[in-house]
Amino acid sequence: MIAKEIILEEIKEKPLRLETLYKLIRKKKGEMCDDNIKCSCGRETLQPEWKHQIRWALYDLKYKKEISLDKESGLYKKI
Repeated sequence: MIAKEIILEEIKEKPLRLETLYKLIRKKKGEMCDDNIKCSCGRETLQPEWKHQIRWALYDLKYKKEISLDKESGLYKKI
């Protein structure tokens, strides 16, 4: 997935927050970040699908122990 590659590339230098990752991914792959396509996971949400996919990419990277999240600061960092 493109998002995983971008996330790993961006956090190798310094930890970043979710909102910052959204902005960086939108800047690099804006054509894939359509705010008009709403999340269809079954939950009532106002978030676009592309942001949901970014969160899934982060979850997968955490599960594979490639990144970690400092819950106090909200920063994702490479392990």
